[in-house]
Amino acid sequence: MFRRPVDQGHANRWVTHRRFLGSLLLGIAGSAAVSLVVIGAPTAPNIPALNISSVPLYAATQGDKPALALALSVEFPTVGAQYVNVPGQSTDSSYTPTKEYLGYYNAEMCYTYKDNPSETPSVGKTKADYKRFVISGPASGHACSDAFSGNFLNWASNSAIDMLRLALSGGDRYIDETGLTVLQRAVLPNGDPICMWNSTNFPAKQLAKGTDGSYAGAVPLAMVNAANASGASSIWVANTLNKIYFGTSQTGSCSDTSAYRLNASVGMGPITGFAGPLPAGASQCATENGSCTTFGVQEVWYGASGKWKKAPVAGPFSCSNAIFGDPISGVGKACYLVAYTGTWTPAGGAVALNTDGFFYSRVEVCEKNASGTLQDVRDYNFCNQYPNGNYKPSGTIQKYNNHLRLAAFGYALEQTLSWDNGASTAGRYGGGASCTDEICRPTYLRQQGHRKHTRIR
Repeated sequence: MFRRPVDQGHANRWVTHRRFLGSLLLGIAGSAAVSLVVIGAPTAPNIPALNISSVPLYAATQGDKPALALALSVEFPTVGAQYVNVPGQSTDSSYTPTKEYLGYYNAEMCYTYKDNPSETPSVGKTKADYKRFVISGPASGHACSDAFSGNFLNWASNSAIDMLRLALSGGDRYIDETGLTVLQRAVLPNGDPICMWNSTNFPAKQLAKGTDGSYAGAVPLAMVNAANASGASSIWVANTLNKIYFGTSQTGSCSDTSAYRLNASVGMGPITGFAGPLPAGASQCATENGSCTTFGVQEVWYGASGKWKKAPVAGPFSCSNAIFGDPISGVGKACYLVAYTGTWTPAGGAVALNTDGFFYSRVEVCEKNASGTLQDVRDYNFCNQYPNGNYKPSGTIQKYNNHLRLAAFGYALEQTLSWDNGASTAGRYGGGASCTDEICRPTYLRQQGHRKHTRIR
């Protein structure tokens, strides 16, 4: 069973990342040495290499690729925190920049959050899907002067299952386009089957102010100043779904995240009535009783047939009479977004870092700078350059694509126990077209006729 690794005071971490990422499946083709990840031991045991045939043993003809099937017992605790200082505790204050924490973020880089992305969404995506952390420059000893530390973000938000994804395929690509790759952390249970908010599965992450008041160079100055202004001695990080929350106290739950609004520019200004046509450029964002999110501060017009309630809004809101009042009864209404030119600002003001009340746990990887040089350089082979000049994250699957076929079996995504017999599914890689372009797609295998599967990629 693939179990969640535990960071015992940072002494008993997984084996170093070079060993973990480089030797999860070493030399599958030919004489293979398979190294097992060691949990709870400071050094790996001396396991002798095992010679494995590079071709099927009883095939009628030779030349076919060998197949490797991984039978994974991946259950919901596996999406818990990658870094846990003391097992069974619901808080963790063990972060230190003197230790390196691996994950989707580059531990040697600083990041800013792109809250208002400029990309044109692809089919099936929205502008919010492109919100993410992006590299702003190198860190110094894992600390940043005015940005998020990638090292800290790995410690505070990384999920254990994503270490498996990182090793096998380079991570879970949420946005996978030419020249743009965005990885997203595992989506944490939000009450189905359990809530992991500040729990023993995913503890509340405490970042102490420190004697110099810098919070270890882990967060931007705006967040440092906001925390100091509130009189806090610690910044608290909570995780649920695909979101990261920052606050100044260890409170809340999956159904109440309101206390975690540090540097979140969210809120609604004064509501006024208006009779007349919509302004030019107004765009509909939701119908009555729906929901919508602004990008920065925008003016929301709620109503129909020339009867409106309008207000400046920042962040998510409900398009309903309960929020705006009823500008015209008996008629279906909608909400429209209009550019705001007034002076109202939400509580976050000019130092706000997001307009949702949270940060999406997504990060752009393998990006190039304006001169075409790779920025996301890591001391393990992570970003692979393709013939078109772009880079994509890679793992064992891509590395050995031309040498083997790999399948990973897992439980079906079913919580109700409604099936009479078991079902297993897998994504199989290799054996078909090689990964010569930027995207390596799996072929899904099915058993018992069920299409549901546990994804690794």
